[in-house]
Amino acid sequence: ASLFHLAWALVLARLTGRDDVVFGTVLFGRMHGGSGADRGVGLFINTLPVRVRPTAGTIGDGIRETHRLLTGLLRHEHASLSLAQRCSGMPSGSPLFTSLLNYRHSADLAPLNLDLAEVWPGIEVLASEERTNYPVVVMVDDLGEGFRVSAQTQAPMDPAQVCALLDQAVTELLATDRSLDGVDVLPLPERCRVLSEFNPQVEVPSPGVATVDAWVWARIEESPDAVAVVHEGRGMTYG
Repeated sequence: ASLFHLAWALVLARLTGRDDVVFGTVLFGRMHGGSGADRGVGLFINTLPVRVRPTAGTIGDGIRETHRLLTGLLRHEHASLSLAQRCSGMPSGSPLFTSLLNYRHSADLAPLNLDLAEVWPGIEVLASEERTNYPVVVMVDDLGEGFRVSAQTQAPMDPAQVCALLDQAVTELLATDRSLDGVDVLPLPERCRVLSEFNPQVEVPSPGVATVDAWVWARIEESPDAVAVVHEGRGMTYG
């Protein structure tokens, strides 16, 4: 769970250009329910914000810090989202987060060969569907022997693209324990799309020279008063 939470924080950080992100996480609600909580009927599920800074330190540091954050959040699993809103200092009515990660243990029931006719006599299951009001929801199902990732998004976002970004982030986190700054969340097809489709090839005429330094010298002779570089508001001419 800590690994996937860090991966999602990295996706959000890369897409928004921020090094400090907040998103919602779904809590089971029964970890600190007290004696007899396991016998209670109904849903105890709660949603609270988690704040991650996924750019400092190494991958190992990031996973440990994310694990610490999630462990600490368990103490507040029964706190209401409205209480978190008041504690945040954010203006009333502004959302604390617009994306939600739901990591859940979902054992695959197929091997059990459950006969629904025996479980629910007289009831036929036609369809089931999950929905929330959040613009982006990512669901990670821990199947014990593997994971299933799905997403719900509002148009024009592509849920398959969101899943691909998360998958790439997890793959990168599992590679080596390097700096978090070097983790790339763009899958190869998406990187090619950004570099090629979003950046049309524009041919720049060259003055008939083959090397960069020769081109610069030709530019100096042609336009010595032209601005060559600008740094922090100060420019330098080719001359």
